[in-house]
Amino acid sequence: MTTDPPAPDEEMTAFVERLARRRPELVRLAECLSLAADVERSLLRRVRLRFQPRSSSGLEAELWFSPLVEAAGEHSLQLDPVAATVLRRRLASRPREHVEAVWACTREAHAGAPAVTRWFEELLWVDVFPAAVPAAQLDGRLRRVLAAVGAAGEAADELGRWVLHYVPRLPPWLLRHENARRIQVVSCERLGLEPPPDPFPRPAVTDEEARAPWRGAPFRSVCRRARTDWCSAGRRHRAAGRCSRPGPARCASRWSALTPGCRSRSGWRSGRTRACVCASSSSSAWKRTGGG
Repeated sequence: MTTDPPAPDEEMTAFVERLARRRPELVRLAECLSLAADVERSLLRRVRLRFQPRSSSGLEAELWFSPLVEAAGEHSLQLDPVAATVLRRRLASRPREHVEAVWACTREAHAGAPAVTRWFEELLWVDVFPAAVPAAQLDGRLRRVLAAVGAAGEAADELGRWVLHYVPRLPPWLLRHENARRIQVVSCERLGLEPPPDPFPRPAVTDEEARAPWRGAPFRSVCRRARTDWCSAGRRHRAAGRCSRPGPARCASRWSALTPGCRSRSGWRSGRTRACVCASSSSSAWKRTGGG
C-alpha cells in the first residue's frame, strides 16, 4: 500500500482555511473542481449547478478571478497546484458518497478528453485516498506513460508535450516516485529540453538511466509553429527565424509561441533544438500502449 502523503503547504492551508471562513461556498465549489486537470466553463457550470444549486453564476466569476486559480483564459482555468492539493485534502474529509459523486462528475465531463488528461486526473483521484491504491497499481500507471513517451514516432513527441505540462502539477508525494521523474527526463530528452531541477534528493543514475536510450539517437524532434511551420534537420523553418545545420543532426531556430495555452521553453543543447510545450496535441502514442 502507498504511504500517506505529507501535509500540504502550511501557508496555503492557512490561506484556504481563512477563505473558507469568509466564503465557504467558494471553497466548496473549488473543492469539487480539484480533481480536474483543466476547468472549462461548461464543467464549472455543471459542478456549480450540481453541488451548489442555490448559488448564482456570480460564484463562477468569483472563482475565476480568485487567488485559488493559477491561470485563466477565455475558455478554461487551472487551479493553483498547491491550492488544489489543499482542496483535495478538504474534499477527502467530506462524506464518501459526496466525494465519489464529484469524481463521477469530473470523469463524465472529461470522458472525451485526451487519454493523458484522463491519466492525470486518475492520479489526482489517487491523491484523495492514497492508501486505497496498492503501490504496484500506482507504479503500473506511471510505467504506462513512461512507455508511451518512450515510444517511436511523432505522436510520442506530442504526448511528451502534454506530459511536461501535467507532471509538474502532480502532488509532491507522487513526484517522489522515480518513474515520475523518468517520465519528465525522457520527455525532455526527446524534445531537446533540459529536464527541470529535481526537487527531491535521489541518485543521479535515475536521470542517466532515463537518458540512456536516447543517447546517439538521430535528431527527430521538431518545433512546430501555429501554422504548421516546421524546423527539422535539413529543412528550412518557414516564415520564422532561421535554421542552421552545421552538422549532420544539429538545428537551431528562433520562434515565438503563437497559440493560446502554448509556452515556449528555451533550452539550447548540442544537437537539439528548443521545443514548444503545448497541451493541445494527440495522444495516439498513449493509445498504442494500451492507455485510455
